Order: sequence, then structure tokens, then C-alpha cells
Amino acid sequence: MKLKDFCLWAKTPGMQVNMSVLLMVISFSGFIYTYYASLYWPLTLSSPIMGTFLALGLFYLGYTLILSYFMIKNYYF
Repeated sequence: MKLKDFCLWAKTPGMQVNMSVLLMVISFSGFIYTYYASLYWPLTLSSPIMGTFLALGLFYLGYTLILSYFMIKNYYF
């Protein structure tokens, strides 16, 4: 698999770094949102929201790690 096949929107190393940072920020904000949702909202309302944002956060975190792995593998080795 080539990196350009993996991510069509990030074809240069600079765009890949920007996309990785953006996905990390989205993931981190999802975790922060679930923390505050569990503090201030009732458990019945915050549980589905927490589950959704935790799943999205883990997905984006994994996507960022895979994207970074292919970026480093293809351009530096």
C-alpha cells in the first residue's frame, strides 16, 4: 500500500503532518468533551455521548498513528 492510496487528501509530507495534527486535535477534544459531559450531565444522557466520542477518539487516534507510520516508512526509509 502506498501512502497516496491510503490518504487521497494528504499527498505531500507537509499535508500529512497537518492532517495528523488535525486528527489528534479532534481526538483530544472528543476526550475532553466526554469528561465534561460526565461531570455536568446525567449519566443516562452522557453515556451514549461518552461512548460515541470515545469510539471516535480512538478511531482518529488509530488513524493518526497508521498515517504517521506510513508517512515515516515511505519517506524516511
